Amino acid sequence: MAKSKVFATLLFVLIVVIPSTPSPRSVAGSSRFYFPHFVSADYFQTTFIVSNSGATDAEVVFTAYDDNGDVISGGSNPASVTIFADSQARLNFSDLFHIERQKPVTGWVKAESANLQLSAWMMMSLDSIQGDQLDGLLVSDQTANRMAFSAVFQTADTVTGIGLANPNSQAAHVKASLYSEGGLADMRDFQIPAYGHRAWLLHDLFRSNETVGHVEIDSNVGLVGFQQFSQEHEWSAVPMQLPEETSELVIPLPDLGNLDNHWVGIAVANLGDFDLDLTLTAWGRGLKPLAAPVKRLVKSHAELVSLVSDLFGNLPFADALISVTADLGPARIFGGKPAISGLAVVGRDDLRALASIPIAGVPLPTLHIESSERGFFIIPRYDPAAAISAIEDKQKDKDKEKDKDKEQGKCKDKGKDDTKDKDKCGLSIRVVGNHLVNGSRQIVRLLGVNRSGTQYSCVFGGVFDGPTDTASVRAMSSWNINTVRIPLNEHCWLGINGVDPAVSGENYQNAIVNYVNLLHQYNLYAILELHWNAPGTRLATGPQVMPDLDHSPAFWTSVATKFKNDPAVLLDLYNEPNSISDACWRDGCMTPEGWQAAGMQLLINTIRATGATQPILLSGNRYGNDLSGWLNFKPRDPLESLVASAHTYNFNGCISEACWNSTFRPVAAAVPLVSAEIGEDDCAHGFIDTYMDWLDSVGAGYLGWSWITSSCAVEPALILDYSGTPTNYGIGLRNHLLSLTTQPAITKK
Repeated sequence: MAKSKVFATLLFVLIVVIPSTPSPRSVAGSSRFYFPHFVSADYFQTTFIVSNSGATDAEVVFTAYDDNGDVISGGSNPASVTIFADSQARLNFSDLFHIERQKPVTGWVKAESANLQLSAWMMMSLDSIQGDQLDGLLVSDQTANRMAFSAVFQTADTVTGIGLANPNSQAAHVKASLYSEGGLADMRDFQIPAYGHRAWLLHDLFRSNETVGHVEIDSNVGLVGFQQFSQEHEWSAVPMQLPEETSELVIPLPDLGNLDNHWVGIAVANLGDFDLDLTLTAWGRGLKPLAAPVKRLVKSHAELVSLVSDLFGNLPFADALISVTADLGPARIFGGKPAISGLAVVGRDDLRALASIPIAGVPLPTLHIESSERGFFIIPRYDPAAAISAIEDKQKDKDKEKDKDKEQGKCKDKGKDDTKDKDKCGLSIRVVGNHLVNGSRQIVRLLGVNRSGTQYSCVFGGVFDGPTDTASVRAMSSWNINTVRIPLNEHCWLGINGVDPAVSGENYQNAIVNYVNLLHQYNLYAILELHWNAPGTRLATGPQVMPDLDHSPAFWTSVATKFKNDPAVLLDLYNEPNSISDACWRDGCMTPEGWQAAGMQLLINTIRATGATQPILLSGNRYGNDLSGWLNFKPRDPLESLVASAHTYNFNGCISEACWNSTFRPVAAAVPLVSAEIGEDDCAHGFIDTYMDWLDSVGAGYLGWSWITSSCAVEPALILDYSGTPTNYGIGLRNHLLSLTTQPAITKK
């Protein structure tokens, strides 16, 4: 069958999901998967493969949508399937949905489950033509607004196709730009309806006849998709890549065993506005260089496409990898950052097989290749311990420098163990996948309290509300906490808009630094968050709907610079965004009051520009209680070190387990989740008891509001006095924390 007819008829038959991080980092267990393309017909078979690695059975609901975004009628749609514990199910599309094969149907499928121990793959085959079958395509649960097809070809021997699905309730407005050798060859604007689907051959999407280049995609909502190559009947597909704001990526090379006459090519696209000097280095076992480094200049929006053998000669591929380091050169002084993406393509000289691998940052997968008469495909295997080790190794040199500059994070002798080895008590925390880990590579959940007062006391002549001495910190520590969240006032920190100099500026900053150091001495992490702010010359006497562009970037530049060498601090961008759109939450906007809000993306960029590497917390919209748009509007972080934060009280909107499962749980599967404020206003603890149990079940952290003496009528107060005597509400948090002799085991419901 002619390949042009196959592609035109089937609207592309190779599928893989576009993640918001490169695919090897997004495939640990999840509860939602997007299969962005399927075909059902007499001559075509689409099979979904779902694995359940958990100890309990999983109920998975599959929903099929057509190209126009409508739920496909007829048969059984949605379809529900039970996948037994520690097993794998192979589900043919037509059999799953009971749809007759005589009528061709195309579209995409969503799979959802309450079980977080699932992974999903897809297989597609056409009749019995050799090579017209693709196995082992891993799919993910991520969407992205900006992405790229790192290499595209349209020649007599190779065809490229791209496809997109829109898993959102609003239409996607998409701009696709084709670049070749640094020049804009063509651009196309189009829409994908809500829950709709589109697929094209490259020459159908663009008018240009350029033979080699890359495609950049921008959308107002998160999409999923794939790019696909074909040489005769040998097909391959890879996820669309994200523009990595990073200076280094890694290409893992597959172990091809005894396969002869194979070749490996790489493509690296420069998605930024500055030229890049690339240094490519081939590494073998034990990270030993296999050849001299190779340097290449890649212009803005251009690409490097080459065979590995042309760069390095013949390499032993077992356990080998290629690192790609990007340097902006003089453009660094203009605030530019490298944005690169790429892939590796593996084939044989006889064109009987073709496989593609996305370029990965750490953690790296181990790539295993399987072959048959039909060709071969590559299976990535993932080891969480190895992933953490890879990230730790990457940070080792930076950590050594930090240790030289500052001796923070050592435990103070609490009088219980005079022989304690204090050097083993250093505090540090970072993001690995959807977990936070400490310096010993152990998973950490942030469990603690908010220490209210520093956001308002400075306006009235002080810094703290209540004592902050050793005895008061020891009292907090006695509740078995590991984290204290400290609200800040941007005007007090910056010393502006008429705040008393005695309690603002340097004096305020030093008081916060000293308190953070004291917390560390009791083995406590500190979260610093912007709580009160105001635009212009108006004094910050309360919270706003969003951070303000006038002062909040300056605030975070100063805070991040002050604490960038403290590995036991986390930064919480803004307390409770509200009354704005999710787009404003990420990108900023003009508020209803007429002042410009600073979006989360800008503040992340501001912090990272200081060199600060700590995890950054992003509170959800609608007073922190709505995470429904968090993943779709997730900002980009070059360090991929973002933490989702939810604020949940008994008087919020999302207060049921059903709501938490539908909106919080998917976020917890993708990034670390902490409920940075929990509480109730009825002087009881029934609500937080239920909520803490649920948070335990998904491995999330939580911090009670607040460690302050007050009445239930004013705000949820955890204590009656600063020696730690709990209120009736505080008893619930204290007893729950004291019952956790270790970090609770993560269970999946």
